[in-house]
Amino acid sequence: MTHRFLIDESVGQTTALHLRATNLDVESVAELMPSALDTDILGYAVSTQRIVVTIDKDFGDLVFRDGLSHAGVILLRLDDDTIPNIVRAVDRVIAEVGPRIAGNFVVVTERHIRVRQTLHR
Repeated sequence: MTHRFLIDESVGQTTALHLRATNLDVESVAELMPSALDTDILGYAVSTQRIVVTIDKDFGDLVFRDGLSHAGVILLRLDDDTIPNIVRAVDRVIAEVGPRIAGNFVVVTERHIRVRQTLHR
């Protein structure tokens, strides 16, 4: 299965460029819809079946509190949120979680990766 990603502005364009260089299907919020609302980003990701990669915890509220649909979310909760560490964390998720990313909410720290299934309303 080939994942399709949507990189949130909070993650940075360097991450999008890195993933593209590894031949992954990547779109960037900064290129497509700069300053878009999180609900619009999530809606676009659902309509195009893309996994949102973000450091914005509001996506957790949208999915768990508000019950919004998603195609998958990777939430990076990193102590070190420098670009090199973000890139390493995303690479680690893809390598270690692989096909379980799609349709799930994945929370990543420097030490752990937690995959949470969500119910779509």
